[in-house]
Amino acid sequence: MKKKWFAINFTENRRISPWLLDFFENKTYTPKVGYALDIWFGIGQDSKYLAEKWYKVDAIDKDPIAIQKAKEFNHHDTINFMQQDIHSFVPTKNYDVIIAFLSIFYLSKSSAKNLFTKIVEHMNVDGYLIMRLLWPQDDWKEIRTTWDIKELRDVFEQYKQVKIISLQESYAKKYTAEKILKNRHYVDIVVQKII
Repeated sequence: MKKKWFAINFTENRRISPWLLDFFENKTYTPKVGYALDIWFGIGQDSKYLAEKWYKVDAIDKDPIAIQKAKEFNHHDTINFMQQDIHSFVPTKNYDVIIAFLSIFYLSKSSAKNLFTKIVEHMNVDGYLIMRLLWPQDDWKEIRTTWDIKELRDVFEQYKQVKIISLQESYAKKYTAEKILKNRHYVDIVVQKII
């Protein structure tokens, strides 16, 4: 299964995540040079985008094969690929941008909430957390942790040092590695640290 996923997803023409591109190309956000964290980076296309534009990027994944493939795909000395298990990961610096594109669903809700606390603690003021998670009606709900808008709002409203900038549903139809068409139902959230 993993070999098949790598064969499909590790290509030079892999695009960055559209939700991330929309955020950074939006006129209301002015990126600054700084540090970014990419959680479970896949092939590293989002890390590459951030490194080419503005940021020194720490990209974490627990899979050594993913790290090897991402290094082959990305030739930037401003990306630091690290083998880390997200359950035990403790950031060593603060970040201006933290992204998690369909990676948090591997965690239980309690582990995800622990991670959210670490993230909030390690965001710079005016820094952003940008995440895409699975909605409960997604076709993968049986094997992944899902979140709805109310749950995420309740979690992040507990942190007085952040505010929710955007919280919305989105939909897509995507093929799996086995070429099965699935309905994808996401919840996207952007959080900004204000104090």
